[in-house]
Amino acid sequence: HLLFLGLIKAVMLKVGSCLREIKQGAQFVKMVSGILGHIKKLNIEWCKILEYPTTDTTGGWVSENFLAMGRLGMWFYQMINFLPFKEKYTDPVTNVTTWTKQQCEKWLNVRGLEKTGNVNELKKIISDYIDGGNCPIIKKKHDIRKNDIMELIYATSLLIKKLMCNDTTFDDITRVESLIRFFLIRYDRIDVLLDDGTIPAWIQQFNMLCLLNLPDTMRKYGSVRNLWEGGKDGESYLKSVKRQLKAGLVNEWQTWVITNLYKEKVYDEWKTTIDIDSNIRKEIRIYGNYKIAGEVFHSGKPISSILYKKKLYICYRYQGDIIGTKIKLNDKVALHYGMNYYSISLTKTTITLTNYNIDYVGVILLPMLTEEGYPTNDDNVKYCYIRSDW
Repeated sequence: HLLFLGLIKAVMLKVGSCLREIKQGAQFVKMVSGILGHIKKLNIEWCKILEYPTTDTTGGWVSENFLAMGRLGMWFYQMINFLPFKEKYTDPVTNVTTWTKQQCEKWLNVRGLEKTGNVNELKKIISDYIDGGNCPIIKKKHDIRKNDIMELIYATSLLIKKLMCNDTTFDDITRVESLIRFFLIRYDRIDVLLDDGTIPAWIQQFNMLCLLNLPDTMRKYGSVRNLWEGGKDGESYLKSVKRQLKAGLVNEWQTWVITNLYKEKVYDEWKTTIDIDSNIRKEIRIYGNYKIAGEVFHSGKPISSILYKKKLYICYRYQGDIIGTKIKLNDKVALHYGMNYYSISLTKTTITLTNYNIDYVGVILLPMLTEEGYPTNDDNVKYCYIRSDW
């Protein structure tokens, strides 16, 4: 809850404030409409995303949705690159007599001067300032730049990735400390640009302050991902309890909840086989047949796949089995902020996935977005990817 319902939500709201400040909030919402919906349709347990909220209320979003945005953020917010940002102002180099009214108004506005009057009156005012040798200086103005927003998203992505890794060493914890400070610096930088008050926002938000406690917590207890997921020994046990509370807190609910939990425990101990299909389905979407998998592969939309023994497969059903056809990654293109994209091809190599294996890692291949959103299937589409093990 600290990282996702707290930190990720705060960053999303801050990015929204930045976009509204530059008068691009509505345009961004329009541009990204439908993008996250295609990932939602995959119905993958470890990436339960919803459509991007149109307001700051983030109505309907819960922790697992913000968790998914934590994985998708660097890819999704690349759409910001297609928004128009104001160029830094410089005075015209031509003579004042040739300026337009718009140029005159801008010259006066950046100096905090009155800009009412017709064009000739404005030219006279400006000429008097320049000829009199007392030309006012441009008032210092902090314009929000594209890089400022992307730096915040990048810092968030790096921090979440390091915190949510399965294996944590003492060297990792030292790096976490530096990443927390890097994130807070970028978050504060946005506050300064927004001029949101004299007191930095991160000092007033307990979620931000609590991040500073994480390194010591990790030194004592290890990976925070293990603390949060934790199986039956951790917070994940609440999922079992919640299933028993659907009928509500009525009719001596505490008695039959405990009874049902004990019965479930006994039945689990009797099980001698593993539900293969349900375990694999936690990681990926299994397509109905090879034809459907091929259509998805060439559609220019997100592709669900699985990583097994360092090889990537798209999976589909065939005669009762789950078949994986190997996907090959080619022509790596490294973009700014650590984003790596590849062209992909479907090979003839196949395997049968009939046994549950803890080495399975779910992967979603995400196409490089265009100004219109997803590319068409005629484009030379390149993909980056996210993984279920982060």
